[in-house]
Amino acid sequence: MNRSEKAKTAAAPARRNVPHRICVFLKETFLTLRFAEGALLCCGIYVLGDLVWWGAESFLYVFGASTLFSSFIYLFPVCAAFPYALRYRENRKNHLDYMILQRCSVFRYLNTLFVRTAVSGFAVMAAGTLLLGLIPVCFPHAVLSYELEEGIIMPFLETVAQAENWFAYFGFYTLLIGISGVFWGVLALTVSAWVDNTYAIYIFPILFLFAMDYAAPHLHLYSLSGQMFAMYYYETWQQALLYPLVTFGSMSVLCYLAFIYRGRRNCRES
Repeated sequence: MNRSEKAKTAAAPARRNVPHRICVFLKETFLTLRFAEGALLCCGIYVLGDLVWWGAESFLYVFGASTLFSSFIYLFPVCAAFPYALRYRENRKNHLDYMILQRCSVFRYLNTLFVRTAVSGFAVMAAGTLLLGLIPVCFPHAVLSYELEEGIIMPFLETVAQAENWFAYFGFYTLLIGISGVFWGVLALTVSAWVDNTYAIYIFPILFLFAMDYAAPHLHLYSLSGQMFAMYYYETWQQALLYPLVTFGSMSVLCYLAFIYRGRRNCRES
């Protein structure tokens, strides 16, 4: 058997393991109690912001009011941290990281944690937003109609709403909140690498959002909460998507560098 045949033979089991690895990844990331709790909490925060609009007739108004006029939006970062952000801390406390590192490199271990946290952060925020389809149950008077709208629709989505393309309309906001969920999840994960306290891991992203929102007007920048829910009058929906993508994407990269640096150091010290 020549070298190329040996390489093909060795690669065959790896290819067969790919579907299994994908299934394990999806199961450990999404099919967990924490993921369900995070999605329900995300939906609950929307509903809490809508309670004062109990008698609203427009579903679009109820949906917009849940973020534009709500003081509960600062709780959203907690949802993204629920599914996977505590896994690194739990592995260290239970010494599972030592056993995991017997089978893979430190770099692969840390990267896997980071990627799973980012994916779960996106998915849990998107799932919680999709659960808003339950709003008609909580608000029986609300119906989905553009004619009942009272100016809550942002101009860059006006044509989409007029065409009653509700899949694109709510899909845009689902994608937007998912992008921010990536950052809030990895921010909590990064904090867990530096601080060994569960409460600090959950509270720090909330304080960070509040502090950045307070500082943004003084720095002539868009606030993070405003970018999370497209509260600004962007010219196009592409622009409304690009701003948070760049903002949360760049901060996620900084979190990655800080997490890898601290994670490698912790592995060497353990």
